[in-house]
Amino acid sequence: MRRREVLKAGALLAAPLAVAGRARAAGLTAVIYDSRHAASRRWARAQAGAQRIDARGDVLRIWRTLAPSGASLAGVTTWADFQVIAGCAAEARRPVRHDLLRPASGPGPTLVTWTVA
Repeated sequence: MRRREVLKAGALLAAPLAVAGRARAAGLTAVIYDSRHAASRRWARAQAGAQRIDARGDVLRIWRTLAPSGASLAGVTTWADFQVIAGCAAEARRPVRHDLLRPASGPGPTLVTWTVA
């Protein structure tokens, strides 16, 4: 493995952890993660005190269950799941506070880190 790859991998792993620290400080109600991806699972485990919900289900159903209560949400999901959440948040006039595009390690989809207050 080349030095550049090692540095890049370290930076990619640090980004979700930095968001996790901000998320805990924000007092999240729930975190949405995708259990198919190790980075997403690690991020969800780092969220102390928040309900963890696997996005492998129906993210629209998850949104409709949590949004009416005004839940503060964050997640590390695939781009497709993020688009569903972002669209629902826009309809509810709840802007996405943070969205960090982050390539998944190895082959696979791109993961997005986001928060909705």
